[in-house]
Amino acid sequence: MLRLHVLGPFEAHSQGNRVALGGPQQRAVLAMLVVARGSVVPAERITDRLWRDGDRDRHMASLHPLVSKLRRVLEPGRPPRSPSQLILSAPPGYLLRLPGDSVDAWRFETAVRRAPGAAPEDAWRLLTEALEWWHGPAYSEWPDHDWAADEAARLDELRLMARELLLRAGLESGRAMEVVPSAELLVREAPLREEAWRLLALALWAGGRQSEALAAVRRARAVLVKSVGLAPGLPLVELEQSILRGEREALRQALALPRGGPGPAVALHGGPPDAPAPATPSRDVPDVPRPPRTPARPRPTPSRPAGDETLYGRTAELRLLREAAQGAARRGAVVMVAGEAGSGKSTLLDHFGHALRADGWTVVTGRCPEHEGAPAAWAWVEALGELARLAPPAAVGPLAPLLHPGDHGEPPPPRTPPRAASRCTRRSGHGWPQRPPRRRSPSSWTICTGRTPRR
Repeated sequence: MLRLHVLGPFEAHSQGNRVALGGPQQRAVLAMLVVARGSVVPAERITDRLWRDGDRDRHMASLHPLVSKLRRVLEPGRPPRSPSQLILSAPPGYLLRLPGDSVDAWRFETAVRRAPGAAPEDAWRLLTEALEWWHGPAYSEWPDHDWAADEAARLDELRLMARELLLRAGLESGRAMEVVPSAELLVREAPLREEAWRLLALALWAGGRQSEALAAVRRARAVLVKSVGLAPGLPLVELEQSILRGEREALRQALALPRGGPGPAVALHGGPPDAPAPATPSRDVPDVPRPPRTPARPRPTPSRPAGDETLYGRTAELRLLREAAQGAARRGAVVMVAGEAGSGKSTLLDHFGHALRADGWTVVTGRCPEHEGAPAAWAWVEALGELARLAPPAAVGPLAPLLHPGDHGEPPPPRTPPRAASRCTRRSGHGWPQRPPRRRSPSSWTICTGRTPRR
């Protein structure tokens, strides 16, 4: 049976023996037919790629002898004048007819497609074998030809996907420490692939190396910021928060994600594949903020414990916030939490807000979208509007412009400036722990109200 190899040196084998494919032009014709994978390649396209001088008529006469030689080489036992069973003439050109397992690139693509639906052990064996078929860059004889370079780039991407799928299968089959060296190599070779970084951090965390897992996520952030000026995506951000909080359940969810299910980011949400993701104030801000026209559904409450035992490294900050809340119950208070993007401000305030809710406080949030179309003092409109829905006031007084901003598409700027609103609310005895705008993401103000905790 004829076997063709393109994942490395371009070679052909038949009955265990290497087949001499002839000169560069014959080899290129066969490679073009392999790239087409059973589809017809027009003869004119082949001549344009082989000679590149635009003289099709002259070169068409040279193409037919090349094809005839290839047929004799690949089918040495074929009787004279009998039709070829491998390279078929099909107007307007030629096609290659081979079984799907005759070309290593075709087998590799099939393996990558099957792996996500296989059991972890089966996927591990399948991908380990498939990656061993690579012996160098694909179609390496034609690096300067677009037809080969495009296919080689596609196969390289499939190879990276296969390596990530192998890491994931290794994690799900209990090979965390075996996965770490391969994951480390992958992030060095492809440093912009966030999924590779995520799998490296998961492998380290599963192996009991929590501090190294956190360091891997932060290495990923540094690489992305330095290389392309972007912060990590949501899956890495959520993983970092889970590591900081010591949420081993998030790790178990990630490692037990069913094969063929949704992407790994869903596993970090801690719910079933069709469960909604938890709210993330810093990323879930609409482009043009507008007040709700119908009563809003209650905001989802974080599912983590109310105490601070799962938030590592923030004991001092939580103590200061609790002291401010105690003071706010008597005379009002303002607390500013500042820091670089990604330093954990949202996590800290989300955790603190949950603790306040558990103690009977009412917690509302106002956001400040960072774009020119954001209305003035919109954080007050959002926060006070939610507070009015939770505890309707008997009389709103000077806060009416904030609680009823208008009936048009975009809310008008409130007639009461923020300073006046602050005076009004301070007179009512409410306290506001506050978070300032973030530099690279929409800002949030967390406003906690209640003269005394409700028991």
